[in-house]
Amino acid sequence: MAAILSAQDLCYQIGHRVLIDKINLKVEPGESIALLGANGAGKTTLLRLLLGVLPATSGAIYLQDKRLTEWARRDVARRIAYVPQQHTPHFPFTVRQMVEQGRLPQQGLFRSMDADLHERVSLALEMMGIADLSERVYTQLSGGERQLVLLARALLQETPLILLDEPTNGLDYGNQLRLLERLRSIADSGRSILTITHCPEHALLAANRVWALQDGRLIADGSPQEIITPTLIHQLYHTEVSQIDSDHYRFFVPRTFVPCSTP
Repeated sequence: MAAILSAQDLCYQIGHRVLIDKINLKVEPGESIALLGANGAGKTTLLRLLLGVLPATSGAIYLQDKRLTEWARRDVARRIAYVPQQHTPHFPFTVRQMVEQGRLPQQGLFRSMDADLHERVSLALEMMGIADLSERVYTQLSGGERQLVLLARALLQETPLILLDEPTNGLDYGNQLRLLERLRSIADSGRSILTITHCPEHALLAANRVWALQDGRLIADGSPQEIITPTLIHQLYHTEVSQIDSDHYRFFVPRTFVPCSTP
């Protein structure tokens, strides 16, 4: 089966500063890929290139075996959904209205709401656990709640690929775990997911593939259990950790911290 998205010798630079350096990658159907890297490594820049928001300095990006630059923007939106870190709309939409916008690439601006679309919106809200927020004004929500709304909108877009820029940012611990579980379920259904995350444990829980980015270069690509080790964490984040494996789970404990004593 052909890759949904691929890049060949992808480069991006501003002046003499190289931000993305000769990256080659492929996203296959049903993959859940976690993109790890320190602040400034180029993760968000890479996502913006893959979306076609930034023009590559050199190299090529292919969406379903056709150059990304040859697709109309609406056609790209029918194939790739994007969930940014932050989003502020220009109008005080309700949560339901925000989620309904996920169907604009498929249905256009002027198609009226029908029973089928109403049911799909309700299902997306339920999947994200925010059905009770449907009539709330989006701009009055917390940052974590807004993130769940954007995820519901991406689900409704029904694209074969979803790109997410730190989707757990602003979510409490329980919602983080529930979100990771839903992302795994989405990938198991055949859709592909590429997620920027700063938490290696999240990649171990929700991804079946990991890309490690350092100074604009992909330095590792493989399964989470093979890739995410204390050596990689030290290389990416300059932090010494110890690895703990328990059953099918892996955790990391910082070596430089002394736990607080019990009073």
